Amino acid sequence: MSLFQLREWWSTTTGSPDEDFGTNSLCVANIDNENPPREKLIVASFQGILRVYLPAQRAFKIDDLLLEHNFKQPVLQIEAGKFTSNPYEIALAVLFPRSIGVFLLTGSATGLSIKQAFNNKLERNAFNFTYGGFGGVENRDYLCVQSSDGQLSVFEGENFVFSIQLNDFVIPGPICYNSRIDSLITFNSKMEIEAYRYASLAAFFASNQGKKIQPEWTCIIGDIALEISPHYTTGGKQG
Repeated sequence: MSLFQLREWWSTTTGSPDEDFGTNSLCVANIDNENPPREKLIVASFQGILRVYLPAQRAFKIDDLLLEHNFKQPVLQIEAGKFTSNPYEIALAVLFPRSIGVFLLTGSATGLSIKQAFNNKLERNAFNFTYGGFGGVENRDYLCVQSSDGQLSVFEGENFVFSIQLNDFVIPGPICYNSRIDSLITFNSKMEIEAYRYASLAAFFASNQGKKIQPEWTCIIGDIALEISPHYTTGGKQG
């Protein structure tokens, strides 16, 4: 017997019938840095339409839609984080097929407005990305984009840092960053979880020895991973 019961409080059908959405098409954040903060629902489609909602009551009203913006190119993934040099500012990272852009959203009495902070071009077709304080940096999130053919490209803000080709790559899978061990964690076609320390990736790129990069550790899970995400245990440790 369950002690809890879930009930739907608010819902809406976003987009038109011909719009498509992926597993990385949704995030929740105080994306306009409102004070006092209120969390917004941010949704983006493969057709390039970005929408921001602020549910206010049980039934959907048109006022719940704060912004609708057309990027005019497919959106593969969206995430909210501290991607600019301002440590107190939440921005929106948007992954396109051949670039990743960071956008700032600001609120007004009539809704939200959006402007681009910077845009990083990609050498290869993108698949997904992760973000975090790579190298132990605080109050700043860097970006790591995984291409469809297994290249990891790291950006510190609008500056390209390095790119690494993963070994024996067949198809792209989920990726995440674990800050406790300062590692990028991926899933390979052998049904293994692989962890690469950020410092090791940077040193490997700097050495330019032409050898294959080796993971810090691997773990066979024997199944297909759809998503990898770090979580905090009851002891407060991340795993």
